[in-house]
Amino acid sequence: MVGRTLAAGAFGGFLAGTASGVVLAVWGKPILFQLSGLINVANSAPAGFVVHLVTSAIVGAVFGALFRDSVTNSSAGAVFGFLFGLGVWLLGPLTPVIAVQTFWGRYLPQFVAFGVPSQFAALVHAGYGLILGASYPLFLGETEEGEQAPADLVTPLGPAPEETQAERDAPKPPGETPSSPSDAQAA
Repeated sequence: MVGRTLAAGAFGGFLAGTASGVVLAVWGKPILFQLSGLINVANSAPAGFVVHLVTSAIVGAVFGALFRDSVTNSSAGAVFGFLFGLGVWLLGPLTPVIAVQTFWGRYLPQFVAFGVPSQFAALVHAGYGLILGASYPLFLGETEEGEQAPADLVTPLGPAPEETQAERDAPKPPGETPSSPSDAQAA
């Protein structure tokens, strides 16, 4: 089950990272240029976009690990994701900037700690978290009511490992309760 939650989080993180990466590509290219430096590629927005996507998937997997029992539907996921995105912003780009400015006395104009670029980064991270949280239960294969989705509902991770479609379609012994509404109609 932990593997499914990590994978669902990574899928949600990749989806949210794609959306926030497009926003960065349009309005925040300097951030993508800086991210490309993490893999020793100077000023390359495409390389920065790849770094952003990989990081987004890893952060999404962390979300899945932290909130696997709390996020039961897309609404709860959106709330937890929004707050998680703001937390990632606080621990991610904001904290190192404040540390560099405080302890080394260097001013980093592209990441003004509480100026417009910082507010832009906060909005991008909050949007990332919102998309991540709302999509996480869908990738996990849960319905809006927090119940496991039917196996014939196509999800990227497939049906729940507890019961496959073939097991649902197999004849049930007399007296066994049906596991889905279609089984109840057949009985």
